[in-house]
Amino acid sequence: MRLFTFSLALVVLATAACSTPTAATTELASKRERVTLVERFTSLSEAVRAEPKITIQSGQAYLRSGINSVNSQQEVQFAVRGQIIGTLASAESIINLYDVERLRVLDASTAGARYGLQGSGGVVEVVMKDSRRS
Repeated sequence: MRLFTFSLALVVLATAACSTPTAATTELASKRERVTLVERFTSLSEAVRAEPKITIQSGQAYLRSGINSVNSQQEVQFAVRGQIIGTLASAESIINLYDVERLRVLDASTAGARYGLQGSGGVVEVVMKDSRRS
């Protein structure tokens, strides 16, 4: 009976060891996510429109965070490498979607703390691909 219990425990441990994700598989999954942004969207405005926290009205992006945000109507700003570059219209003319790794949406309070008055309506941080990784 003890031999059966011991061999059963080994089988369970071996199965658990095989099913845990390794660093290589996690890295591969993150590489796939980076590629899909360009494959799924043809423009920056399409990628922003897919963000659940952002709503676009008349070509302008607004943070969707509650009833008060509808009344304030302060447009979301876009930031690249920590610098505010402007609204959606100016960001589309500056940013090439092929250079974008991912988008990160900051709510009004976090963006206001990081970017001051300019970020009080929310900020979309555009994380660019690092040229050394290519």
